[in-house]
Amino acid sequence: MLQYFVLPEETTGLFWECFVQKNAVQTKEVDSVFNRVKLGAFALVLGAACMISSVASAQISNDRIAIGGVGPGCTPDYVESVYGAPTSQESGSNGDQTYLEYNYNNGYIIGFDGAGSQAVAVTCTTDNLATPDGVTVGMEASVLSDKYGTADHIYNFNDKSLYVYDGTDGEQLAFDVQNFFIVSISARVN
Repeated sequence: MLQYFVLPEETTGLFWECFVQKNAVQTKEVDSVFNRVKLGAFALVLGAACMISSVASAQISNDRIAIGGVGPGCTPDYVESVYGAPTSQESGSNGDQTYLEYNYNNGYIIGFDGAGSQAVAVTCTTDNLATPDGVTVGMEASVLSDKYGTADHIYNFNDKSLYVYDGTDGEQLAFDVQNFFIVSISARVN
């Protein structure tokens, strides 16, 4: 913004020329600073909006975190009532934690807490069981964003990627993806 001054005819000295140029430069500097402040405020608001949207990306409800009708919190009795006795059963300890594991034909494994009272992890590598949203092993990974939105966490390991969706109560639904296809699904307590 350039300011114009009407100078009296008798005043044509160097002083007035310097005064006008100095004020024009100061006004230009003020406009420039103001534009930078506006730009900075815009960037700050945009950044805050992005952070808020990334914090609340997927957050799926816990009733959607299951495979074949079994998810974290299910009891061994319930699992056996649906699938019968496991093909194999193992109990043991990993350091200071004990576990009970039901294995159904090496493609559907359910891990229970140390007391054996409730499931804490369910993993499936076969295409005959689905999540409550109908996602199965063997489907294209693009179905994940259609069904669940943007993953809360994505981890890359060599030739696989792990897409993790957080539940509303601390549970997670995770998908191993290789060559754009789902190769395993896990429902677990985080």
